[in-house]
Amino acid sequence: MDRLGSFFDIIHQDPLISQVKLIAEPWDLGEGGYQVGKFPVLWAEWNGIYRDTVRSFWKSDENQASSLAYRLTGSSDLYGRGGRRPWASVNFVTAHDGFTLNDLVSTARTIATATTTISRGAAAPKGPPTTLGSSISGSGPNAPSSPR
Repeated sequence: MDRLGSFFDIIHQDPLISQVKLIAEPWDLGEGGYQVGKFPVLWAEWNGIYRDTVRSFWKSDENQASSLAYRLTGSSDLYGRGGRRPWASVNFVTAHDGFTLNDLVSTARTIATATTTISRGAAAPKGPPTTLGSSISGSGPNAPSSPR
């Protein structure tokens, strides 16, 4: 985040913008693009680790109860430094990554199309595409009918 230090300084000094809720989507393309937990005080962040933990718990993966409890209490490993509070974590399960919550929990197979590869990649910014959840696929009731 150092490369954006002056940007954050300007935002925090602005009399109007510094008074609103600032929410970051902490991933970008390329090496080191996943920056969850690294934004400055005053910023909240989408917590992709929370999302992955909830999806693993929903799938009944082993040993997820304690991980889920930890994420539900604010992910202090990510947000406990530098004066940040638990509400810096924006806990979510699904978003603009191509699937509604209904899609996520109602379809049990993964279809390898261009659409699901893109959507699955967006759902898992760190590492390879994820199959967390019972249906990270392009076959749910709200899935696109053809690859985009």
